[in-house]
Amino acid sequence: MHLGPRQLQHSLARAGLPAGELTPVSGGSLPAFRLSRGGQAWFIKVVPDADMASAEADGLHALAKAPVQVPEVVHQSAMADGAFLVLQWLTLRPVVAADEEAFGRCLAALHRLTGPHYGWHRDNWIGLGRQHNSPADDWAVFFRDQRLAPQLRRARAAGLPADVAGEVEWVMQRIHAWLDHAPTPVLVHGDLWSGNRAMAGDRPALFDPAVYYGDSLVDLAMLHLFGGPGAAFWPAYTALNPVDGKRFRRVQPLYDLYHWLNHFTIFGDSYLTPIQRCCAALRRELRG
Repeated sequence: MHLGPRQLQHSLARAGLPAGELTPVSGGSLPAFRLSRGGQAWFIKVVPDADMASAEADGLHALAKAPVQVPEVVHQSAMADGAFLVLQWLTLRPVVAADEEAFGRCLAALHRLTGPHYGWHRDNWIGLGRQHNSPADDWAVFFRDQRLAPQLRRARAAGLPADVAGEVEWVMQRIHAWLDHAPTPVLVHGDLWSGNRAMAGDRPALFDPAVYYGDSLVDLAMLHLFGGPGAAFWPAYTALNPVDGKRFRRVQPLYDLYHWLNHFTIFGDSYLTPIQRCCAALRRELRG
């Protein structure tokens, strides 16, 4: 999306919001700005689809039920070519080793919020891709039909080679081999890579959610997708929410596969190798 401060000022005015100084904010894949006025500041996020703004606001409201700092939704409004969100401005800093204990406790508390089934009351978005959340009582069926199947369709349309698509299908056909139990449906962030967590002062902060009720291990897997949390995270997390390490290692490549397919669709061929690597690891594990 190509949107400058002038066009956004017009959209803010049409929404009845007072004018202020707009400064571009870097670091994300979508246009974002800091709105400053009279010693106050807000975060403005521009998205290409009005439903994305609605879904993000819904997800932030859900995360706010946990003891974690979440930007308050001030306003959301449609524009001619998308929508924008006005959020509370949080002064953020990266999570460092000394923060991991607090972050582990907060994530464990989030994962103690339970739901009646897997899924969510509405579809939402994982990055620029729609995330399907039709309710289900079987976790393996939910993950196959609501997670892997839609991503595989989009990845094929984006040029995923037929042989690699066949490997993903092989995994989907045997999904119960890895997801052979019924994890408690808990509230998960859904897109918990390292860039979607930070510290706001001394409080852990979460943003850019793709929430639903699912297996808590999906968040733990994605938290390791581009590195991993510091050593103090695990004792703090598992003290409140014990983790079966063997099971986590079994399902981690399966849960990663969902995100690598999404990355392939959005960003291209550089994410082909991780897809192949996940399928190979799952095939090896099944064969013993």
